[in-house]
Amino acid sequence: MLTHSALVALLGATSSVSAQVYTVPSQPNPKGEPLDGFVSYSIEFSSFPEFAGNKSSPNLFSYNLINNLGALSGSKPYIRVGGNTQDYALYNASQETSLVGIVNPSRSPDYPTTIHIGPSYFESYGTWPGVKFSHGFNLGLGGNRSEGWQTLSDTVPLACKALSHGNLYTWEYGNEPDLFSTSAQGPVRPSSWNESTYVWQWLNGTAEIKKQIVKHCPALALFGEPTFMAPSFAGTGNHLKAIPAFQDGLDKNKNIEYFSTHNYISGATSPGVTLQGTLMNHTRTVGSVEGHLPEGTKAPYYGSIAVAATLGNSALLPVSITNLPLPDAREAAYAAHYSSGLLRGHLARITVLNMRGYNTTVDGQGLEPVPSPPPRPSQKYTFAVSGVRNGARVGVQRLLANGSDAITGITFDGWSYNYELDKGKPVRLHNVTVGETAVVRNGQVTVDVPDSSAVLLSFPLL
Repeated sequence: MLTHSALVALLGATSSVSAQVYTVPSQPNPKGEPLDGFVSYSIEFSSFPEFAGNKSSPNLFSYNLINNLGALSGSKPYIRVGGNTQDYALYNASQETSLVGIVNPSRSPDYPTTIHIGPSYFESYGTWPGVKFSHGFNLGLGGNRSEGWQTLSDTVPLACKALSHGNLYTWEYGNEPDLFSTSAQGPVRPSSWNESTYVWQWLNGTAEIKKQIVKHCPALALFGEPTFMAPSFAGTGNHLKAIPAFQDGLDKNKNIEYFSTHNYISGATSPGVTLQGTLMNHTRTVGSVEGHLPEGTKAPYYGSIAVAATLGNSALLPVSITNLPLPDAREAAYAAHYSSGLLRGHLARITVLNMRGYNTTVDGQGLEPVPSPPPRPSQKYTFAVSGVRNGARVGVQRLLANGSDAITGITFDGWSYNYELDKGKPVRLHNVTVGETAVVRNGQVTVDVPDSSAVLLSFPLL
């Protein structure tokens, strides 16, 4: 939830309003234990060579950004290599370049729909040491076409060899197959496409993946079946449904390690869509995610940094996360308690998000600045924090920028990760106030949060 809301980061306050006192639980949420790689990313299959580079020219900017997150959270992001274009990719063994993609605007102006990859595509998996990947295989053309099936047989050995160095977390066979018969980019299945047919093709393809892995990368199969994420459906309202797919035997081989489903809170071109009504609205975000609960957004990088800082080093000091209900849909707060060891139950951090929009550009696109932007309001939040001694100083770190429509000048705790400064490595900016603290008085701590910004409160151990 933090990732969706924390995508806005914003600067300066001119007024504040009083707020009620919100009680922070004295014990950690028993259901709030985070996983390693909580802040992770999906990279479109056709874009992966550009994001990661290759042996001779690795993309150091991307790797620096990944390392920044790893330094905060104790584990580097997991990277899913897949998406729509994995189901268009065919293999050409004689192709020297990693990927050749042709964009057909009548099908999709955003990504290529005619794609060929060569052997060097798989070099990109070696450019980010310490990162774990999933690789997406082509079910769209591979489940029922000879050239797609040949691609599957030819690329599994290359993929498994590239991911035999402790850098694999799972495999994926097909992206959003629930849309295969209705895709706006051109259906790849007939209208009769249903869960049972999908399951049969998925089981057939994953059996071939296993066969090739056992043959070419036996070490990966020493400790059991190759595992998969599935079904990777696009949403809850589409032609195929996850529960019937599982009822039809999707996991009969017990090799699905990750249940995968996709969520789109809205589309940028949807009638009436607004930032305040979607990504900057906690109620809307929660409701969007809750639509997936009966089945078991792309946050900006600085929001991911704030989330990683909230979780801390989960390998050394794991925390559990508790939602602190706030009255307005445009605000949210979360508490992180240490969840194990001698520190169990101790309040570690509170993150507060004020998602009230504050825009500073003429067109709302972050481009042309308003000559004299209006005063920026602020909200005051007071939390009752039992177990924290009176007089304790609480660290305050702010996620800031000039407004919710800003696309430059964003910082977290005064740090910038811009390419032009040091290719994504953290650089401290001297025009942003840092080192701020709040004091616990009468068992309470209070902080002002400007509209369209977030604050992380860090509590002392003693």
